[in-house]
Amino acid sequence: RVMSDILTRDDINVTLVDEALWVGSISAAEVPASAWPLLKCMFSETSRRDGDDRPGFFSLTQEEDGLTLIMDDRCQRVFAEAAEAGVANVTYAPHRWRAFEVHLGQLVFEVPGVVCFLSTLMAESHISILNLSTHDRDFVLVAEKDVIPATALIRDRLGGDVDELKAAISDEVQRHQGGRLAGD
Repeated sequence: RVMSDILTRDDINVTLVDEALWVGSISAAEVPASAWPLLKCMFSETSRRDGDDRPGFFSLTQEEDGLTLIMDDRCQRVFAEAAEAGVANVTYAPHRWRAFEVHLGQLVFEVPGVVCFLSTLMAESHISILNLSTHDRDFVLVAEKDVIPATALIRDRLGGDVDELKAAISDEVQRHQGGRLAGD
């Protein structure tokens, strides 16, 4: 993946995946017919047309009513070819998404709640997100139209030192707890 550096500090690195991503779903009834394109996206790099051998972006989440997929152009082409052959049908979101990769390093143990903090900030700024977590990093996806304000928000609110970040998260938690208490 090609990524642009958004914020780098001692223990936190936020990058923006340069390629816009597709978000789609496959109904439970379509899952068996989608096995081949799913496997091809998960395990094959040979479908890249541009000769690029870097890893692509593909995520699969199984739910009761089917699968949710987040994928790069390489995988979208695989599913488009399968749809032309009549073996897989993906319903796509109306717009493309961009992913901010958040890698916390040792901060993951020292400052819990960073993704929740970012989610709250984005919501307060009227930026919808999709969140995806892996074993050592998080991805915060925003609609393409929201990349510039989301980038500014990340740089502004995560740009301080660790103590400032802890204080900002603590303030946000107290603000929301205080709001709940006042509303009860």
